[in-house]
Amino acid sequence: MSGLANSGINVYIEEIIDTPEQQESFRFEDEEIRALNNAMLKQGVIDNDSTSSNSSGEDDDDDVVEEGVEVGDKRMGVIQEVDLMSGGVVEKTVEGSSRASASADDDDDKKKNSKKKKKKKKKKNLKDPSTTSPLPLTASSRCVSTSASAPFPPRGGFTLTPLTPTHLLLLGGASRSGECYGFEDITFNVTNDKWIKGEGWKGRDILPMINGHAATGLGEGRVLVTGGVKIEDGHATLSEGTYLLENGEWKDVGDKPEGGRNGAQMVEWGGKGWLYGGAGETRTYGDVWIFEIGKGWKEARVEGATPKSREMHSCVSVEGGFVVVGGRHTETGEVLRDCWRFLISEDGMGGEWCELTKPPEKRCAGGAGTVRGGKVLVYWGGYDGGEVMYDTAMVLDLEMGVWKVLEVEGAPVIRFGHAVVGVGEDILVVGGVNPFNDLADVHKIRIE
Repeated sequence: MSGLANSGINVYIEEIIDTPEQQESFRFEDEEIRALNNAMLKQGVIDNDSTSSNSSGEDDDDDVVEEGVEVGDKRMGVIQEVDLMSGGVVEKTVEGSSRASASADDDDDKKKNSKKKKKKKKKKNLKDPSTTSPLPLTASSRCVSTSASAPFPPRGGFTLTPLTPTHLLLLGGASRSGECYGFEDITFNVTNDKWIKGEGWKGRDILPMINGHAATGLGEGRVLVTGGVKIEDGHATLSEGTYLLENGEWKDVGDKPEGGRNGAQMVEWGGKGWLYGGAGETRTYGDVWIFEIGKGWKEARVEGATPKSREMHSCVSVEGGFVVVGGRHTETGEVLRDCWRFLISEDGMGGEWCELTKPPEKRCAGGAGTVRGGKVLVYWGGYDGGEVMYDTAMVLDLEMGVWKVLEVEGAPVIRFGHAVVGVGEDILVVGGVNPFNDLADVHKIRIE
């Protein structure tokens, strides 16, 4: 199994806020989405079919129109993003590419195909060499498990972590309405694409309801979890605990990196957990921490120039260390368009940052994994922090240092807060949320 990353974004509801004023601030305005739909219907821009959505968030075989409001070849929606730093809510309109309806006439198909060709041509004419690649790569996707067939509620802000070479463990997360989930005994079998719901782990009573946390597998059935936002007695606070699953039992190891943090990322390298970034109550972190079983956390020794601090980035383990892509600098709200590689030192107690070629687009709250023996990084989905959500893949050749944006044939619907895992030659895209649905589907994207 190759590299993985889990991207999380926190969702809150009225029940976890103390005052009526806060309750009003944190309410998700589904009415505004419906109002936007109705306005477009009256103007004749869309019809009733284009605004209908199924409960699973999946595309039906007979109708591949995606959920949401369609304007030309764009889908529009309203989301409200909760800023953990300020406690405020920023309302944003998002858009993403939509695929043609099976019932569209030939003229509409020609227009949409023409638009796609123009977009591709524009990308090729860009002078930035990071948008092109010498590799003749294509990408296609197929849904292997629908939201309706998942044995758990759809969600975002969860993690999907290797428990064994064939099973991925799902932990935590939250819905758009703010319902938060705990450490359930739910795994995904990558050999037959089936979810398995177990009877529960020993020691699970000590675990919080949590989302936006960081997790990684440490081998031999061990999983490490830290950070995120926990829900206790109806209140949301930063989780400062670190928990270890070992021999089928969860344990509170009683240690944590400096400061509670949300939206950090963690990978395994050399049998240790390596944590980078995240956001606290007053700052964004850019430090690196190492967890070793039996010894706890220790801040890594870092040499040379360092990346800007961030949260909601993606991180994958690669040969010699790990790679970080994108994310958001919380103090300024800037979504980052950069890529860094952390080269771990020979003694395994620190390392040095090296900036790689910038990706073609700025993104956060997406996900990344590696294929081709860890030589190719694939980042899928996410959004730019403003108006655009993506259903394309950014692909990085780690040996040649070049990027390419790929339109994915049969791409999953736009989303953020999902999980991405590299499995063999495929990238798994699992769950997440968008302005219209909570998702629990599983897609396999093949890069060729």
